[in-house]
Amino acid sequence: MYGYVATSIGPVLPRLSSEFALTPAFAGALMSLSSIGGLLSVLGGWVSDRIGRVLVGAISMATSALGALVLGLAPNIYALGLSLVVMGTSAGFLESAMNAFASDLYPEKRGLSVNLLHIGWNVGSALGPSLAALTIVATNSWRNAYLFPLPALIFISASLVRLNRNTPKAKGPNTRSHASVLISAKSASKFLPIALTGFFYVASEMGINTWLAFILEDLGSQVFEAGLTIGLFWGLMGLSRLIWAPATDKIGYEKSIIAASGSALVCMIAATLPWSLTSRMMLWMLSGFFFGPIFPTLVAWGTSTNPDAGATLSGLIFTLGTLGLFVSNSLTGLVLALLGSGAAQYVFVFFAAAMLMNVLIIRALHK
Repeated sequence: MYGYVATSIGPVLPRLSSEFALTPAFAGALMSLSSIGGLLSVLGGWVSDRIGRVLVGAISMATSALGALVLGLAPNIYALGLSLVVMGTSAGFLESAMNAFASDLYPEKRGLSVNLLHIGWNVGSALGPSLAALTIVATNSWRNAYLFPLPALIFISASLVRLNRNTPKAKGPNTRSHASVLISAKSASKFLPIALTGFFYVASEMGINTWLAFILEDLGSQVFEAGLTIGLFWGLMGLSRLIWAPATDKIGYEKSIIAASGSALVCMIAATLPWSLTSRMMLWMLSGFFFGPIFPTLVAWGTSTNPDAGATLSGLIFTLGTLGLFVSNSLTGLVLALLGSGAAQYVFVFFAAAMLMNVLIIRALHK
């Protein structure tokens, strides 16, 4: 459900922009407000390491429901901005807490654990744009796309509260000393090269999620076709995580990310070439397959360096990823306004190329 809420913005954005008379550049700046909340992810990770990861997850789901409600009922751009900040903060805290929780379930198979967790995200992400587009067509309102998931979000939050109370292991790292977590937070700069990969990854992946439907419609696609493209992008990502998950720990974190990001980059470059629109849409979908294992493997890589502060490190990765999304959204909106849809898609390609280069540099330095 978190994935559904986070990815529904694709088919919603053109209607939202039309209703509030937003220019592409202003829409990009508005969407980037979610990054303000996401920048607090490292704080959410630190809190999770102290009070319990499942409890923070429960609170995050509840506030995500609040943000979706405000967005669905927003009467003006100020309410829109507030809802995006709330939802961005909730997403950052949830990612920090639950990624670290899953990573610690099976310490010898962190890559497998986190990849399997993120399949849930991909199920929601595959359904989100498609169901949002269908809801828009059926009800003639983009607002219902955010009101629809509210009962499920509240139910999941309550379930996590119960899990936190009844399952000792789910209460998180209560046995860890606060001192060790604090020391890890102070030394987080050592993990910056790994976390920087998250900056480039999220900038490319979530930039596609936010803007690709807008770009495809501008190039001549219908609303449902554009929404379906984003949905299958996420769906293939989930499938690839299921396929890659068992092999990630055997191949190694660095090699897995290099292979996946290189393949994704090839698909994205091909998708910008002057093929038919249908062929280009299929290539954008296929890039999702190769994006799949990158982020979970990155989280497993980062948390393995210091499991006691796993949520803090997970939060650092997501904080930099959120900063990447802020830059990507703003840059894409600006390029779209100045140069058009054809040029805007190269923003995603640039960040994917930078991600691959960053991991190659890390690998070279390790050698």
